[in-house]
Amino acid sequence: MGRLGTDLTFSVRAGYDIREEPAVHPRASLLGAPRFIADQIARYADVGVSHIVLEAPLRDLDEHLALMHRFTEDIRPLTEA
Repeated sequence: MGRLGTDLTFSVRAGYDIREEPAVHPRASLLGAPRFIADQIARYADVGVSHIVLEAPLRDLDEHLALMHRFTEDIRPLTEA
């Protein structure tokens, strides 16, 4: 089996959207305010997740790029603190 746990990379695939109202299912999502999303990312990191694939619910490229920019500006700094 190998060295279980020592040579594995943990990743998670999660939908995300930055919004002020709380998510319907807040424990399992990255939907909400920037502080909530940053806290959820920290929870994933605490259990060893090193990669998160973020899926935005957008169809328009400009909307997607705007959301990515907002993630970079509003959420990433909170995860580096």
